[in-house]
Amino acid sequence: MTDFRIEVEPVEQMRDMFEEGANQLEDTFSELQNIVSMASEGQAFLGDGGDAFVDAILNVLCPRVSEMTAKFREMRADLQGALDIASGADMNASTRFRD
Repeated sequence: MTDFRIEVEPVEQMRDMFEEGANQLEDTFSELQNIVSMASEGQAFLGDGGDAFVDAILNVLCPRVSEMTAKFREMRADLQGALDIASGADMNASTRFRD
């Protein structure tokens, strides 16, 4: 069995930062959708350039933001899993000394 140490507070901070980052990315995704809606409805961007701009947001930028959001959530879950494992190991070890 491999021993490992974990500094709980910095890992909790990283976990929370990944969650905050994911939330910010979701806000960014919503804003990108708003930009596309305004551009499409108000015809703010006309011609091939406007079409290319909207296409880039919808088909390149939005999917990448979604991928980053998912990765941030995955990293948050991994850190939470490490914290859970460490907490369970600490509780398991402490019960051995009480008995």
